[in-house]
Amino acid sequence: MKKEFLAIIAGTILIMAFMYWKDSQGRVDQIQPSVQSNTDLNNSDNIPQENFVAGMSSSDSTTEMNSHTFKNLTLAGSDREVSTQFVQTLKTIGQCLQIKNVVDFDQIDPTFDNLIVSLKPAIGDVTVYTDDWSQTDVKFNDGAMKRIRTEINYDNPGNPVKFLQLYKLNEMGVPELEDLDPQQATNPLDEYIESLRAGANTMLHEKGGRAYFQGGEEIVIIERNAKIESITMTKNNKTVSCNSMSSKESSCQCF
Repeated sequence: MKKEFLAIIAGTILIMAFMYWKDSQGRVDQIQPSVQSNTDLNNSDNIPQENFVAGMSSSDSTTEMNSHTFKNLTLAGSDREVSTQFVQTLKTIGQCLQIKNVVDFDQIDPTFDNLIVSLKPAIGDVTVYTDDWSQTDVKFNDGAMKRIRTEINYDNPGNPVKFLQLYKLNEMGVPELEDLDPQQATNPLDEYIESLRAGANTMLHEKGGRAYFQGGEEIVIIERNAKIESITMTKNNKTVSCNSMSSKESSCQCF
C-alpha cells in the first residue's frame, strides 16, 4: 500500500515537471520574435535614409519638427557662402533678442520661410502677414526697362487700398514716371498688372512686408528675388536689424 502511494506521488511530480517544461517552451517561443525585432532596430544603419527622416518629421517635438523643415539646404558656390552666413545671422538674432531659435544646420538658404522655421519654437506661428509694397524691374526685347511698383495703404485696416505706379528706367537707371489708366491706378486688377509686363523678362523683384506673431512680435522684412534682404525685429526690450542678408556681407546690429 505504501509503495503504491509513493508511486502515485512520483507520477504526479513527473507530470507536473512535464507541464512546467512545456509551458516554459511556449514562453520562449513568444519572446523570440521580440528579441529579433530589437536586433533589427539596433541595426538602424541598414534603414533607408528617407524612412529615418520621415520618422523624425513625425516627432511630437516642435524643435525636431521645425529643424527638419528648412528648405533648399543643398547649395553650392556663392550660394553656399551666403547660406553659411545666414546661419551666423540666425544665431546673432537669437543672441540679441535673448530667444532660443532653431539653428541646426551649417547652411540654411536665406528665405522668409526658413526664417520663420527658425523663430517658431521661440515665438510661435505667424498670425498675420501684410504686404506693404512691391516693385519689379522688367526688360523688353527692344532693351527698354520698366519698373512696376505697388504700395498698400492700411489707414483703414478693414479696407486696404493698393496704389499702382509705372516707371520707365532711362539709360542711367533713373526711374521716370509714366501715365497709367486712371481706373487701374487704384486697386488695380491683377490681370492689368500682368499686362504691363507681358513679353518682358523679370530682372529684379523686391517686396516689403510685416509679419506678426502670437505674442504681438513684429518683423519688418524686405525680400529681393525671393531671398531675405533685411529684417528688423524687437523682443525682450531688444531690437535687431540685419541688412544685406542675401549676400555673404550680411551684418546685424543689436540695440
